[in-house]
Amino acid sequence: MTTLSLSLGCALLAFSPAASLLLLLLYSKAQLIIVVTTSAFAFLLSSLASSIIWIILPASVRSLPFILIPVSSLCQGACRVGFVSLYIKIESVISASIQKHEKDAIRRLRNNTNAEMTDAERGELENAIIGESSRLRLEMNDYSCGFAAGVGFGGMHALMLYGTLLTSEGMDSEGSGTLYQPSCPEIPSIVNSALNAFMFEILDIIWMLMTFYGVRRLNNISEGGKLLSGKFTVGLTVVSHTAAGFTT
Repeated sequence: MTTLSLSLGCALLAFSPAASLLLLLLYSKAQLIIVVTTSAFAFLLSSLASSIIWIILPASVRSLPFILIPVSSLCQGACRVGFVSLYIKIESVISASIQKHEKDAIRRLRNNTNAEMTDAERGELENAIIGESSRLRLEMNDYSCGFAAGVGFGGMHALMLYGTLLTSEGMDSEGSGTLYQPSCPEIPSIVNSALNAFMFEILDIIWMLMTFYGVRRLNNISEGGKLLSGKFTVGLTVVSHTAAGFTT
């Protein structure tokens, strides 16, 4: 059983990127919290897909990292692309709804305003209506939503990657001591895994932002987006994720 200070320090290290960004930047915006929650669910779907594939694979290859790591990276990459594609579809519906709301509000304003109201006052009210919608668009752009999605995806990834080890080490009532791995006998596994979780959280945010960029380019081909650029960016996330997996 590890000491309380070691367990607490490792937990803060492992979950600090997602927790701090969530509490300091995203918690006050309800729309971004929804993005965080749904992206965390997208990671769970990728884990489910990886588990199903692992069950289907022959027993002789289930423990081979050269099979398991690329499969896991592909599943997570596919779920990222699926999540962003769904977000873009929902975004188009929300944008259409905002535009309709603006037109209806301005039309009601023009029909119901006092005849004594000057054109300048009427213009100020119309600008206030448009400004409210603009603030919503500002909160729901690719950068803020990609950042929020990366926090949710990476936070759930860290929880699944590290939560079990942290719990088993911190709640070991038999007093079997701190776990070390033969490949790294100088550093406790709880510290080594905390560093891995910390780095993967940051990488998940970067990969999610790259996926937003790539999928957006793929969806905007008719508006000048580059197909090659979009495919390359999405493919790069999978390749770099696979490389990062092999380093662990």
